[in-house]
Amino acid sequence: MKINRSKSDKAWATLLFLALIFFLYCSISTINFGNHWDEMRIINSVRDSVETGILLPRWYNYPSFSYLVGLLASLPYLIFKNLDKLSNLIYSTTDIKLLMMALGKESAYLILENNFKLVLRVIFITLSSLTAIFTFLSLREMKLSVPSRVIGSLVILSSFQFFYHSRWIAPDVLLVSASAMLILSCINSQNKKNLLSLRISAVCAGLCIAIKYQAGILLILPLCTGSNVPFKTKLVNTIFFSTATFVVITPGAVIEPIHFIINIIYEIRHYSVDGHGVNTIQKGGEHLLRILDFIFIRLFSKNIIISILLSLFCVSGFILSLINIKYKIYRKIICIFPIVYIFYFSSQSVMNIRNYLVILPFFALYVAIFFDYLSISIKSFFIKLIISLFFILIFSINLYSIYNVLNSFNYVETNLWKKEVEKYVLINKLKPYITPKVKDLLGIGSGNDSIVSHSLTEADSVIYLLGEYPEMGHWAGYKKEPYLGNLANYRGIYKVIAGPDDVDLDYYPTWDGLDRIVVVTNPYMSLLTSKKREHD
Repeated sequence: MKINRSKSDKAWATLLFLALIFFLYCSISTINFGNHWDEMRIINSVRDSVETGILLPRWYNYPSFSYLVGLLASLPYLIFKNLDKLSNLIYSTTDIKLLMMALGKESAYLILENNFKLVLRVIFITLSSLTAIFTFLSLREMKLSVPSRVIGSLVILSSFQFFYHSRWIAPDVLLVSASAMLILSCINSQNKKNLLSLRISAVCAGLCIAIKYQAGILLILPLCTGSNVPFKTKLVNTIFFSTATFVVITPGAVIEPIHFIINIIYEIRHYSVDGHGVNTIQKGGEHLLRILDFIFIRLFSKNIIISILLSLFCVSGFILSLINIKYKIYRKIICIFPIVYIFYFSSQSVMNIRNYLVILPFFALYVAIFFDYLSISIKSFFIKLIISLFFILIFSINLYSIYNVLNSFNYVETNLWKKEVEKYVLINKLKPYITPKVKDLLGIGSGNDSIVSHSLTEADSVIYLLGEYPEMGHWAGYKKEPYLGNLANYRGIYKVIAGPDDVDLDYYPTWDGLDRIVVVTNPYMSLLTSKKREHD
């Protein structure tokens, strides 16, 4: 059967457009999710710059790109808030520093408004969503079909992990977007094989490093491009242009070098020696296995079967990119970094899954390559149609799980929670210990309840309000017995039974967002409710 390629491509492009709109809608609709650990540090830096006129974050545990995004976002926000006062000043000066000083102390408090935080979250979501666009364009540079390009982009947009991380004012998903742009620039450089395209790739690599220091490993990509210049010239240009880009975005590295170095040393020790509360892990084999478990069973989907399927497609695409003549021209660019990066992080003592999201654009390329290979190899129109519908079904299920997050935000009223808790306990035949806070919140204990709270010695599970066990977030003494590190980075520990379900608590059990009721069953219940230890 002859296929109308033009109509087919338009249909696939329309599908991608709708998925992007859906992603943005769900993300922006759930931005009022409460607190995030790092957000106020970035926002406070912006406030300090507005108040003092010093355009430096004054801390360098992260490079300065996230701060710079916040600072640039504050300008139109404050101008809008102070439109009457600043109308004359705006027309009289174009000096950003003078403008910021004019806003001064009177306006600095506006940065701490919740509205500014929400605006900034929308900006971070928008920048993060560009990952799908850059992935689509990378696959176009690789001469893959339009359906394959859409498949690669849908891997990004339908990932629950990518979705909820994109809403945070934090550098991690900005790095995902920037790394996707770097891939695009390097593939373009591979095709053009000239010095200009190599320098553009080096600038993109410098941008990545200015978002997170660990992205220095991404310098592998421009060095792997096949250009018509000697390797020494390639190396010099890559180092020069990436370093220049980094310094432009993070000038504090030069202006405040001692402060900068102290913060860098702290982060190196933090990840390699000190650990990070419940996210502390034994470096080496154990960490590597946990990373692979997350990648293969959680990264692509909340649904285990779908995640494993997409992982298999990903591995197949990776192999094809190594051996197939159509794809192997790009194999150095797209295959080396994920392996090096995973092994590097397995040598650290902290497992924080947001650090691994940067590999998602690479994996999206592998899935797209696998789909493209099937499309070329299979001649039957009907089999191709079935395969396409199968992939669309997979991504539809993923997107529906994201829609369920939006639905969970409709149940923030606690008067609806009691029925959900009773239903879950009765269906699963649990004998829970219900914490006093939950009992007070739900009115359990009046004598007319369908569920009762058992003692800790009798119970097989604990039902608690998120945040009731703050010692999980305590950094000191994490190596003492009982080892609280076993309460994070294992699948299936935490189950939200009432309230917003917008974060993977198995990897972020100390999440500080909106209230929700969580259940933990044995053996983790016993560890969670063990006697609280004195703080060191």
